[in-house]
Amino acid sequence: MKKTVSLILILLIVITLPIYAKQSPYKLNWRTDGFLFGGCITIGFTTFALKNDIEPLTVAQINSLSSNNINWLDKYATYNYSYNASLASDFTTAIYLSIPLTLLISEDISSDFETIGIMYFETILLASLVPYLVKEGVERTRPLVYNPDVPMVVKREPYARKSFPSRHTSVVFSTAFFFSIVYNDYYSESKWVPYIWGSNILAACAVGYLRFESGAHFPTDILTGAAIGSAIGYLVPYLHRTNNKNINITPRIGPEQFGLLLQYKF
Repeated sequence: MKKTVSLILILLIVITLPIYAKQSPYKLNWRTDGFLFGGCITIGFTTFALKNDIEPLTVAQINSLSSNNINWLDKYATYNYSYNASLASDFTTAIYLSIPLTLLISEDISSDFETIGIMYFETILLASLVPYLVKEGVERTRPLVYNPDVPMVVKREPYARKSFPSRHTSVVFSTAFFFSIVYNDYYSESKWVPYIWGSNILAACAVGYLRFESGAHFPTDILTGAAIGSAIGYLVPYLHRTNNKNINITPRIGPEQFGLLLQYKF
């Protein structure tokens, strides 16, 4: 698995960007970026306000758990536990976060460094904060806690109650979609577009598999994280497109109202 992930990452890095490009497809907008950064700040403060020190499961609670009470899709995850897979997923995610930097090989994209950089920063912030907020509220027990072969000291960590959704998966899928969409918007006629999409999705799925194999997440955790990340990775570039006239974000400030109005034209 490690070799497969490495090959995917190498493929993404060594692909040569085409020398032709169109006018920049993106622009920064104080309303759009104010909305996105405002959303990040709101989620961050909400998470902090709702944050409770999660109490570790007691030995009695752990012993009372049964995989028979888990749905058929998630049940098999309770047999998994691998420290190496967990470590590999951490390492792969960290490396994969730098993959969008390869876009700067292109002079056309590097000339939009500020715009692309801010967009990517917004993407990663949202893809990290949204799952974190949900984790604090759900407190789902990780599948490794059900595995009798896992040491009790591992099961009794607060970490063991933060299964849903998978933040690793959310982050890598947001990066996969962001990278692929940005590349496609600059080079829609490139023959590399399907390979870029395929390689990115494959790399993101590999991280999801490692999280499953490690015993850290159920399939539904991973699928939910993938959905969150994909939506964010698509939405951020979409909101910044220069030809995007379907969405309008307007601040609403008055004596009895303060906020942002999001309008979408069908």
